[in-house]
Amino acid sequence: MRCFIAILLAASTSLHAAENVSLLRAENTSLLLWLDANNVEQTDANVTRWVDSSSYENHISAMDDSHRPVWIPSALGDKPAIRFKNARLQRDIFNGVPTGDQPLHVFVVFDGKTIEGRSPRLLDIQNRPARGEIDARYYLKRKGFWLGYQDFKPETVGQLRLGIWYGQEAPTERISFDAKPHIAEVTYAGRQQWSFFDNGVSNGFGNFKGDTMFLGFELGARLAVGQTYNSDNEATAFDGDISEIIVFNRSLSFFEQQQIGAYLAQKYQLETDYSDDEYKPLIFEDDIAPLLTKYCVDCHSTEDPKADLDITSLLGVHRGSISGAVVQPENAPASMMMQLVGSNQMPPPDYDLRPTAMEIKTLRRWIDEGCTAREPIDI
Repeated sequence: MRCFIAILLAASTSLHAAENVSLLRAENTSLLLWLDANNVEQTDANVTRWVDSSSYENHISAMDDSHRPVWIPSALGDKPAIRFKNARLQRDIFNGVPTGDQPLHVFVVFDGKTIEGRSPRLLDIQNRPARGEIDARYYLKRKGFWLGYQDFKPETVGQLRLGIWYGQEAPTERISFDAKPHIAEVTYAGRQQWSFFDNGVSNGFGNFKGDTMFLGFELGARLAVGQTYNSDNEATAFDGDISEIIVFNRSLSFFEQQQIGAYLAQKYQLETDYSDDEYKPLIFEDDIAPLLTKYCVDCHSTEDPKADLDITSLLGVHRGSISGAVVQPENAPASMMMQLVGSNQMPPPDYDLRPTAMEIKTLRRWIDEGCTAREPIDI
């Protein structure tokens, strides 16, 4: 009873701390999932259910006694975590995930380590099969996501990946499974576009390409945490602690990302690149045009610009290239310019200069702010 009361008090404190974060209010319908280790049901520290604080009530439960994770009261500083070791929590219907090409924005606060021969899963979001359907290769192929890492070659071990079931995998640039706490942030913006952040620092941008891209969910989704859904395969078992999981059904803007990241960083006392400070709006002429001139003008100026993309003016940026629009105001993750620059495809690899992490962050923020300029234009 004493332990249960302590959990209730901790949960009350955690929810109070999040009151000023508008995105975490229950009435926010874009919040699909909010799992906080303060809010669990347990028996003798064995977690039976992790309670979802979103309006969708996506609570996840242990299927049997042998696969229950353990509640640790002070795992990350003075904050609790759920400790997974060949354990999982899951639910059959991930409420709020419709059919089709569903965008997702995920935050996971975790502390994990690498284990030889393992390909662990932090999250498994599978396509739901039709009634009576048993061939997983059909109902899962290119119709769901997993978040974890793959142990198939040395350079990938410990690097977080967003994988499509029986499809492509999006890699990160740095190791996240290193027995240290991380705020891992993953965005699938739709239209095959993905991005990663580690403790608020860019950790990879790109697109799924070719014939193994994401096809979308057919009959909604189901969810597992800590291991593959309905699987006892230890190879996919995550070994470590998870303190919090937050999932939205859309890409967050720069300011929304900072708001959630700063809340998590402050809560868990982590050093990150997130900030909830108020920002002076960025202006194209002052903040963006110098960056584009520095890195892009050699190929994309008024005289015979490559791909018909002229970046010497805001009008040229908005007109885009022969491939279409390069910026989508207020949606940086879905903007082609952000994807190409963030994934180091542009400037080309043989170009002498590379944009810094801060310059990439500035570009993303400007797009998310709506591509503001001092002089209005007619598009």
